[in-house]
This record gives sequence, structure tokens and C-alpha cells, in this order.
Amino acid sequence: MTEPVNIRFGDNPKPIARRDAEERRQRIVDVAVDLYREEGADFSMDHLATVAGVGRATLYRNFSDRTALLIAVLERHLEVFAADLEKWRDRDDAFMLGVRFLADRTRSSRGFGNVALLDKQSPGVAKWATGVMKALLAEPLERAKAAGLIRDDFPLEDYTLLILMIAGVQRGSRPEDVDRRTDRTIALLRQALSPQRTLSES
Repeated sequence: MTEPVNIRFGDNPKPIARRDAEERRQRIVDVAVDLYREEGADFSMDHLATVAGVGRATLYRNFSDRTALLIAVLERHLEVFAADLEKWRDRDDAFMLGVRFLADRTRSSRGFGNVALLDKQSPGVAKWATGVMKALLAEPLERAKAAGLIRDDFPLEDYTLLILMIAGVQRGSRPEDVDRRTDRTIALLRQALSPQRTLSES
């Protein structure tokens, strides 16, 4: 397995890099995130280097191949996700907000939505990424259950199914309808997950 680049979610400390080297690396990742969103997954590494304003040697010193780059992009999305959950730490509906965030990223960013493909190239990445998401969503889910928003028998592992449901609606909608239909889908899911019925009765 290619190790997650600059991973911040494990027990290992983050490697210390020179400030200018870290800034270049972050700029490369920022540009890659934008390119995956705007151009899809077919942009060349040379194009990335040009847009990021770095040489090929700098690019490949930071990311030996596209797999390493995509892992770094995935990590960036997870960092943003963790930051948003922290902002929502006092909200009882943070779990569903987090699920929507992940669905939005699955739809809009090929860098985030390609986790399954990435796992074929670097076995273990999908397990790592879903493990991070699961760990981040655990406390918000318990908070939602305690507030009576989600029934107690809803298993944390099923968050992936909620994401796929929402992302599926988004992908099947016209651009001008995405927000409205996403809001409606989440409202239906919240109703279905309310504590009034158990999953076995659904």
C-alpha cells in the first residue's frame, strides 16, 4: 500500500518540513483539488506542475505518482471535513450535516469520489478513508441519538449508505435542481431515521 501522504489521522507525528517546502506541497495539493473538481481525473502531472508553478522535480519529489497525489487530495478533503465537524460540535444535527458534506464531495470531486478506484491501485486506502470518516462521525451520531433526532438502533456503519443515497439523487438531478432535491432527500432520511420506529419495523 502507498502510505497516505502527510497523514494526520494516525498515531504517527506529522513529518517536519521546511516552511517553503511545505508551502509548495500545500500549493500543489490545492491546485490538484481544483483540477479534479473542474477538469476531472484526466489532467496530466505536467499540467498540474504548470498550474501550481513548480517544476517537475519538485512535483515528483513531493508525490512520486498519481496515486500518492490522490491520497493527499483525499486527505485534504478529510481535513476540511474534520474542521467542519468541529465547527458543528454544538449542533445536534451535525451527523446529517456531515453526511451531506461527504455526499457533496462524492458528487463534485473526482479526487474524493475515486476512493474505490484508488483502493485498486493502493490496497487499504478505502479502509483507511472510511475508518477516518467513521471515527469522525461517531460522536455526532451519538449526539443526534441523545437529542432524539436519530433512533438508537441506527448503526454507524450505515453512514456510507446515506452518502450513496444522497449522492445518487444529486447525480441524477439537473444542476439547477441539485440543492432543492438534496434538501428534500435529507428531509426524507431524517424522517425515516426518527426514533418513532425501529429499523426492524421499517
